[in-house]
Amino acid sequence: MAKNLITILIAAVATALLLFAGGCGDDKPKAENQSPQDILNAVNNGSTDDFNKKIDELKKTPITVEVIQNGTSEGKWSQDGKGSWRYQSSDDSTIFIFNKDKNKFWQVSGNTAIESSGPENAGSFEGMNPVTLMTAFAAFTYAPRTGGSDDVWEWDVPGHGKLTIELKGPQGLVSKVSSQDATSNETDVTEFKYSDVGSVPDSNFELPSGVTVQTMDSSGLGTIPGVGTTSTDSSGDTVSVPNGGYSSGSGLYQP
Repeated sequence: MAKNLITILIAAVATALLLFAGGCGDDKPKAENQSPQDILNAVNNGSTDDFNKKIDELKKTPITVEVIQNGTSEGKWSQDGKGSWRYQSSDDSTIFIFNKDKNKFWQVSGNTAIESSGPENAGSFEGMNPVTLMTAFAAFTYAPRTGGSDDVWEWDVPGHGKLTIELKGPQGLVSKVSSQDATSNETDVTEFKYSDVGSVPDSNFELPSGVTVQTMDSSGLGTIPGVGTTSTDSSGDTVSVPNGGYSSGSGLYQP
């Protein structure tokens, strides 16, 4: 999912620049020919403030969001709206959990979890939050729309392509973003499917049962268990740990 997000973010920013450089349609003046007041009016057309307001509302809402890119699920993001979150890959092989109340971050793979304290190690994974993707598209709202309606916003840049943002999710949240390249005529579609709106189970931000926990300090370096050493499982019981440890500086458990 992270790779796709980076690709989409780059495309979003590039297209936003084209909107200003090339104008928003044959009947629209180019940015370089607009007066300061024209540009100010475009910025203050209400779209930007409204879009950012929706993003701020999403940050505070307990919700689960599945991101679907061109028909393929990229995983699910859940949050309690107060700082705790969970990302689960589409094949359920990897889970990242940050529990703000306990100040713990877990990377779960199979029956093993790597645990660290504080948000430092969790920070790089927060880019999986759909808010990160939506924030990139906020750049488009500085340019006047060329079509659409209250809940379907459209920008058409002749010779470059078309962008459509649909706001048909709960509370008017972004439900779909479609971009079409004028040269290749290829269309990319990103969908946001919402569930657990307003009430995400607390268990989403706890370790799954039966998971063995390996600890990692705030620097990202873990303890190196050896023969006969112990760790704890998610129930707090002491369990044996096989030979192995963390690769230096990587934070990854290597059996």
